[in-house]
Amino acid sequence: HDFGSTIDALADPKHRVWIVGGRYSTFLAEYLAASLQQLRPAVQMVPSMASVRAATLTGFDAKDVLVAFDFRRYEAATRSVVQLAKARKSTVVVVTDRWVSPCATDADAVLTSVASERGPFDSVVPVMALVEALFEALVARIGDPARDRIARIEQTAQKLDLI
Repeated sequence: HDFGSTIDALADPKHRVWIVGGRYSTFLAEYLAASLQQLRPAVQMVPSMASVRAATLTGFDAKDVLVAFDFRRYEAATRSVVQLAKARKSTVVVVTDRWVSPCATDADAVLTSVASERGPFDSVVPVMALVEALFEALVARIGDPARDRIARIEQTAQKLDLI
């Protein structure tokens, strides 16, 4: 159910999508953002600079979707962003580990990933697989508009000699 409701929220072009991660998970959040930007407009990372973050979060409302990545050694800053988004009536999706982030209590959907422990760090492979699954489901849901956007991005990159 939570996976389906996440796809519904992320596929809706009326929603702006914001993504945030923490010390350990920002690169996972950035991977999701880069993937979603290929499929639809209005996808951004929550800024890390304090003043820009405050300005961005001030505008959050019911048309926003926040996807927050929060894993063990859960971060107070991520929790604060989630709580503010929820207070502003935004849809909140939390991507977390099997121990479940405290942010989950404020989430509309919780996507858990089974982390495999290896020494002092957990493997991120299962989380990457979850991000890939979200991407594939969104390609299928959005359909031709997503494929058309990907083609336009490719044309723009070629025109700008980026590839």
